[in-house]
Amino acid sequence: NARILGFNSSLNLESLEKTEDRKLFSELLKKVNISQTKSVEVKGHKALMNAIIDEIGLPAIIRPSYVIGGESMYIFNSYEDTKKLPPSLLEQLEKKDTIFQVETCLEKSIEYDVDLVRDKYGNTIFTICEHIEHAGVHSGDSGMISPPVQLTDEMTKKIEIISKELAEALDIVGPINFQYAVKNNEDIYCIEANPRGSRTLPFLSKANNISLPGLATDAMLGEEIEQWKKMVAPVFCVKQSTFPFDRFLQDKTILGPKMRSTGETFGMDRDKEQSILKSYLGNYPNLLGPGKLLISLANKNKTVLLPYLKNLYQIGYRFMATQGTYQFIKKQGLPCEKVSKINDGLGLSILESLKDENLKMVLNTPMNPKSSKSDGEEIRNTAIAYGIPCFTRPENIIAVIESLIGSHGVELTPMNLQDMPSSELI
Repeated sequence: NARILGFNSSLNLESLEKTEDRKLFSELLKKVNISQTKSVEVKGHKALMNAIIDEIGLPAIIRPSYVIGGESMYIFNSYEDTKKLPPSLLEQLEKKDTIFQVETCLEKSIEYDVDLVRDKYGNTIFTICEHIEHAGVHSGDSGMISPPVQLTDEMTKKIEIISKELAEALDIVGPINFQYAVKNNEDIYCIEANPRGSRTLPFLSKANNISLPGLATDAMLGEEIEQWKKMVAPVFCVKQSTFPFDRFLQDKTILGPKMRSTGETFGMDRDKEQSILKSYLGNYPNLLGPGKLLISLANKNKTVLLPYLKNLYQIGYRFMATQGTYQFIKKQGLPCEKVSKINDGLGLSILESLKDENLKMVLNTPMNPKSSKSDGEEIRNTAIAYGIPCFTRPENIIAVIESLIGSHGVELTPMNLQDMPSSELI
């Protein structure tokens, strides 16, 4: 009992303050070899606009300190977006009674979650997973894969060193979660640190066949833990999020900094595409073809489909598309059924196409994620009402399409965790 009461966990108020206060956290990051975003503290709407115009630039992200679940975090892609904040946040800016941190939003960067366990002797266990969605989507909503598939060994080592240095600076004994954004596989940014057992701790425990919570508890009780030097990953493990959009049909389905998910699925296989497909099938069991795809992509996203259209057609998928995407698909020499806008009344309408019993999924990227009522929003909400999977981010669309093409003709077989080879602690 004395041993339990006297455990050497140094997670004190000072450590919490350094991670939750955005200004103090920025100061902490200057002590390690890591890239820095531009950041400014603001009070009031005028200060916010001045910071974006004169110092930060666009896109930018605003966030207060001491929040969880991405609450009150918003991304500005234009100056008009600053006027579309919720009333409660606009009121805080008007009254100038809340300090916000405005930072550079790291567009098209890959995000990584690190769960690290450290004991009082400085020994650490390092685990990492890669997000499927790019930075800007809350980590609780993003799909994740372990081991990472895009991160080089050199960058993995750098992230490990940075994580250990930050954990030591915070005097952590037990678990801590770090979230990093990596731009062009060159620049590493630390988005935040959470000095606790995170939501990825169970996922990375399964992915590595070890008990990270158990090892973290040992460390907090003063035990010495074995140093994790190298991960041998015999399989790919993928986590996908489950969303309650079917119960809130008027809610916007575009993912962003605020967490929306209420559950998770898990896919595991020795083959990367099959593990990703298993994770999607956990949410969408009718995803597999042959069948139809309804496609409506913003102009900037149309080329995302270019490498995959012919293969999708060859494995049994047929295309329905709105005007612009229809023309793009026809230019590739592939058949496509044209779908009219909601109020056009010409030919097959969007709503009719969504009732097609052969429809497998909807691919729809918004022209502007913050736009008000639109055909795109009607498509997404109606698809969800009919239980049809709807993918809205280019990187997510690529992941699901590659998993379908890469797994075609293969019988998916379950793997159980008990038969999974153990990772090595050396």
